[in-house]
Amino acid sequence: MFNQAVADQLGINTTDLGCLDTLVRNAAKPMTPSKLAELTGLSGGAITDAIDRLERAGFVVRASTFDHRLGRVLLRLTPVHTQCCAALRRHSDGHGQASRVIWLTTVQPMPTMMTDL
Repeated sequence: MFNQAVADQLGINTTDLGCLDTLVRNAAKPMTPSKLAELTGLSGGAITDAIDRLERAGFVVRASTFDHRLGRVLLRLTPVHTQCCAALRRHSDGHGQASRVIWLTTVQPMPTMMTDL
């Protein structure tokens, strides 16, 4: 229920929210779509659709790189996504009072915060 509320507020679905969460938890370096699919358990087609939606929503960008003469696509978090998800991770324990506090202090103001960036 909480994940659905957060996803609704961000204008994405819960599958996309799960992908965002995976990207944030592994944000030390950019990730390939195939690695994201592996970590989330989604098929190649499903991950492509999720990335397309996240890119349209402004949360991720695809960046091309050339490694050993083979083109690779890496996913990078945008500043908007990084700020929103970092705020959620700092405060979230996933249940009870903490979820209510997160909702009231972080998720509800997000549309305003995102337009101010």
